[in-house]
Amino acid sequence: MEKAFGLVLKSIKYGDTSLIAYIYTREFGMLSLLFKGFFSSKNKSLRLLTYPLVPVEFSFKPNKKSSLILPRQPQAYLSWNETLENPVKLMMLQFLAEILHNVLREDDINPKLFDFIYNQLNIFNEKKHHFAEFHLILLMKLTQFMGFSPMKNSDGKFFRLTEGDFTHHQNSDFSLNEIETQNWKKLLDCSFSPDYQNQFNRTHREQLLHSLILYFQIHISSFKEPDALTIIKEILE
Repeated sequence: MEKAFGLVLKSIKYGDTSLIAYIYTREFGMLSLLFKGFFSSKNKSLRLLTYPLVPVEFSFKPNKKSSLILPRQPQAYLSWNETLENPVKLMMLQFLAEILHNVLREDDINPKLFDFIYNQLNIFNEKKHHFAEFHLILLMKLTQFMGFSPMKNSDGKFFRLTEGDFTHHQNSDFSLNEIETQNWKKLLDCSFSPDYQNQFNRTHREQLLHSLILYFQIHISSFKEPDALTIIKEILE
């Protein structure tokens, strides 16, 4: 019997009463769990599994014949109570959960990445102000773990999304202009902490988000634009 601790990235109803949850775990990477009788269960705490990035702990017996795992003694935690009660924060979590589900694979076992995400979520939950750039910072930091982080050792005025570097000439449709490049350099140096204060105005945040999504699309061939992208733009205006 194995034990795992993870974060819910996506959940879908299966049949009349069951739920399939895609969970990113610290110990095993991505796992797909089948919760039989989920919607008829008297265990109300498990209803948290329908929320994005909710922490869950469970035991399971590995089964090589099926990709679906039947969890035992599952326990969901109300760790992000401040976030789940805030519609703006909740939508930001939904957006990030979509991104993570999009880019992480079953064999992506990376305890350092998991710990980073979990610790950042803790800080995000506690902050009542100056959290509008959390998703931007997390996406930028995620590029480091995914292997296509922008090169920082350059004084170039233009950033090339295709190459991930800074140059002195804007020679491509996928090159950012000078202001956008300055903001990328600034975002690269940002770290989300309890005392972090927003660094960008609304227009620059929208530009950064657009270019980050494009950057992911260029460097991850299977990357799809998140469904929550339009909503996240509206609520953070």
